[in-house]
Amino acid sequence: MPRAVVVASRRAVALAPNDAEALAVHAQDLANLGRVAESIQLAQRSLARDPLNATNWYWLSWTQASQGNVAAAAAAQRAHDLQPTSAPGVSQQALVDLVRGDPAAAIRRARAMEPGVWRDITLAITTQRGDDRAEAGRALQHLIATRGEQAGYQIAEAYAVRGDADQVFAWLERAWTNRDPGLRRLLSDPLLAKYRATPAFAAFRKRIGLPALRAEAEWRDPPAFRDKIGLGASTE
Repeated sequence: MPRAVVVASRRAVALAPNDAEALAVHAQDLANLGRVAESIQLAQRSLARDPLNATNWYWLSWTQASQGNVAAAAAAQRAHDLQPTSAPGVSQQALVDLVRGDPAAAIRRARAMEPGVWRDITLAITTQRGDDRAEAGRALQHLIATRGEQAGYQIAEAYAVRGDADQVFAWLERAWTNRDPGLRRLLSDPLLAKYRATPAFAAFRKRIGLPALRAEAEWRDPPAFRDKIGLGASTE
């Protein structure tokens, strides 16, 4: 349950407010609830204490991208610099390019990736915003044919970029059936942002047990805790 998870990570931070890993875990839990601004603050505090953690730079870049923050590219580059052979890291750079409005750069990066599942995923998503519709169709169908059971969430993202709402929710349902871990980013994923105000999204979000983005008072941290970890008073 999301509530139990966030309470557990909050307790860990309360016990060790300067621990980089505890801060990073709580930051990710907040992002998973759609509390993006707070997540970014805590992730930055974590990285100030552990600046060589490539995984945390990776997640910071995606959370920043969900706000249209130009710093997302720098965070993705930092993650790549720390782990230059990481295929997810290169994929992240391409997706940040896409979110920042540079599909040509995103597609170039995807095409240059080493063959494998991450290249397949990245091409399937980025090419949906390119000029070559035949390539976009081939890339998406290839991912469906080869990774349909494992990459349901990423296929939903590709259809979101493509603009096919029916297929977005069909593949989100499939991802839920398979308990796809990508669903944890549903409330902060910039590729799905335009669908979050739709009734279909609200129904799906409720069914899988995630909170409404506009009902965050239920999740608000106690003021003493917010002061302790440097978030200040809640304005929500």
